[in-house]
Amino acid sequence: MQDKKLEVLNEYVSRLKKEALLKAILSALGVGFASLLVTALACWFTEFGGYWIFAVVFIVPFAASLPLFYFFLYYPSEKYVAKRLDRLGLDERILTMVEFGGQESYIMQRQRADAVSALSKCNSKLVKLAVSASIIALAAVGVVAGTTMTTVYGLAEAGKIPSGKELVEDAMADKTEFELVYKVSGEAGLLYSPFCPEGSTEITMKVKKGEDGEIILFKPAAGFVFTRWADGVKTTLRRDTNVQGKIVATIGFENFEGGYGDDNAEDFAPPQHLGNSGNGGEGGPPMPPNSGSGEKDPNDDPNTSLSELMGWVFDGKTDYGGAVFEAAYADMLAEIMSGNYDAATKALAEAYFNAIKR
Repeated sequence: MQDKKLEVLNEYVSRLKKEALLKAILSALGVGFASLLVTALACWFTEFGGYWIFAVVFIVPFAASLPLFYFFLYYPSEKYVAKRLDRLGLDERILTMVEFGGQESYIMQRQRADAVSALSKCNSKLVKLAVSASIIALAAVGVVAGTTMTTVYGLAEAGKIPSGKELVEDAMADKTEFELVYKVSGEAGLLYSPFCPEGSTEITMKVKKGEDGEIILFKPAAGFVFTRWADGVKTTLRRDTNVQGKIVATIGFENFEGGYGDDNAEDFAPPQHLGNSGNGGEGGPPMPPNSGSGEKDPNDDPNTSLSELMGWVFDGKTDYGGAVFEAAYADMLAEIMSGNYDAATKALAEAYFNAIKR
């Protein structure tokens, strides 16, 4: 202070500087954690990977704002110190002394002497460090919000929760659902799927637009031969992918007793070829593939044998794990390696076994 007579306030100024530093630290913490909150939120939405950035965005704002808060906002001025001291019951003596410190009139000298005398009876410890509730609240909110958002980002990076980008994409995604219905006449056989391993004559599922349905397998009953599905699919094993509308598919089959049949016979044209007749000739009663002479007609769909190989797996009783699954899986691999199957069929077979694996 310029007036040496005011040096008596130095002890109190030193104490209030500690208060100012405490306020500056709390405020700087609020700024640092607020920066952390904004950065973590941005990284959560953009899926940015790099934990190092959080240390930078906390330390730099904290270090930059701390001296600004201390010197330009909370540093105790002479008037502030005087006001705080007058709260000790000095009836504005100290504030008057400070405001008129440059005057040397007899009255002001007497006033300063009275103020100094009154102040000498006080102890600097009577001036309590005071931090407003708003500063504490803002710092606490910043710490909690910044820490929470950083934790959310870390969990998203670890794959425990979805990222902000995923949530936005999910919210904006087309949630239209389509119904997939698969039917077969009860006497012709049963339909199987991973969620219906016991078999049924009708399987219905709902699929979101653009997603894939479950694997469906038709296993004909004794005396029946599969021909094709009503929508043209020629394999007993099917999976509808990239669904864009409702699908109702019925099974076409041939009965050994004679007659071509299914639930919607008008949807089918008579099949050009129904498999090996058993004696290599034409006109004989239709027989299941690989029956009779054991020879396969070259016109048979190669996927048929794959479906038959895999058909037994959905029996509604077997637990498909361990040796049972491994044996079936090995048989499937051997079949597709030795047979003339396209890539789509191989992928479907792999997906089928992944679906039933326990």
